[in-house]
Amino acid sequence: MARAMVRQGAESYYELKLNKETSHYVFKVLGYKCLLESPERFGMSFASQKEELKPVMWRTVKIQESIPSLNAFAASHQLTYSQLVAYNPWLKGQILNVAPGKTYEIRFPLSSGLKVDELVVKGSKLPDTLPSAVEPEEPYLISNA
Repeated sequence: MARAMVRQGAESYYELKLNKETSHYVFKVLGYKCLLESPERFGMSFASQKEELKPVMWRTVKIQESIPSLNAFAASHQLTYSQLVAYNPWLKGQILNVAPGKTYEIRFPLSSGLKVDELVVKGSKLPDTLPSAVEPEEPYLISNA
């Protein structure tokens, strides 16, 4: 900005002739400032810092065969593709290619109401005992907002 002001001989940002994206920069920042100062004015609310965030709980299923369509896979487990990726951020694209001898673990939300036997997919193996809840190593915060 400073270089543009010197080049154009301008005394303030508002006198500058800038490209469209850059010229909207200040107004975007001001919009965010207004939103963060008074979120209720715009029909929004943000979690209070005093509210404790709880870790998301999930079930894990081991996958040993490729999944040709993650969309169809998610739908067959009463999830959207977006929900599946929220619990498994490492998933990229629309397919999961599993090399022979390789195993992947896919997480499913506990709140989905699925029973363990409904999570079994062709070629997947479940352990003999499955805990009712698994706490994440790193807390993933998932919101439906």
